[in-house]
Amino acid sequence: MTHPVKPVKVDHDAAPAQEVVHKATDPDFDIRKLLAAPTNTPVDAGPYITVGVVYGSSPDNRESDVTIHRMVLEDKDTIGMYIMPGGRHLGAFLKEYEAKNEPMPITINIGLDPAITIGATFEPPTTPLGYNELQVAGALRDEPVQLVDGVAVNQLGIARSEWIIEGEILPNTHMQEDINTNTGFAMPEFPGYNGTANPAVNVVKIKAVTHRKDNPIVQTVIGPSEEHVSMAGIPTEAPF
Repeated sequence: MTHPVKPVKVDHDAAPAQEVVHKATDPDFDIRKLLAAPTNTPVDAGPYITVGVVYGSSPDNRESDVTIHRMVLEDKDTIGMYIMPGGRHLGAFLKEYEAKNEPMPITINIGLDPAITIGATFEPPTTPLGYNELQVAGALRDEPVQLVDGVAVNQLGIARSEWIIEGEILPNTHMQEDINTNTGFAMPEFPGYNGTANPAVNVVKIKAVTHRKDNPIVQTVIGPSEEHVSMAGIPTEAPF
């Protein structure tokens, strides 16, 4: 934190994460068929993205940050995102958008250099609002994180991730997390129990999904001390 290395922006042709592009307007688009997100127990609310780093900015784009949230695939182009109340920078930015009744553009970045995931876990009071934790990742790597403009939303994505989901958080709009199952549960939590479904998670409408051309990896966390990856849509256990 005392020697931050700010991220840099690269062109689309220098971003492996955008080698393949799927638009939500494509007739056969379905995030549930594209992304190998796991459903871990019979009572899960659905397939979950558990290690997706969300990049968001304030409405004036003067401040940006990355945070990690649990996200369930609710429909072919809809994600339910749980934003923990208080402290999260993304939530503070969202309140500004909601005051204007405007959707908030975001990217969800999956399959990352571990330094980026570690950096994203820094939150207040360690890092103040407006401190982009990608600077921490850059310091850990001794090399700036590369960013790239989205293909469908006015937001940046992490250029060397495996996947980027581009979308908008709808303002002042919520949905039942387990709307498809009505089990009352979300997904397994790290202490080893099934977490309770939230009655009002934020709604993300997907605009595009991009990924690397060859065997893009989806990293996930399921339950206590277990990490898996999925390659080319085929779930595979792997140590990290």
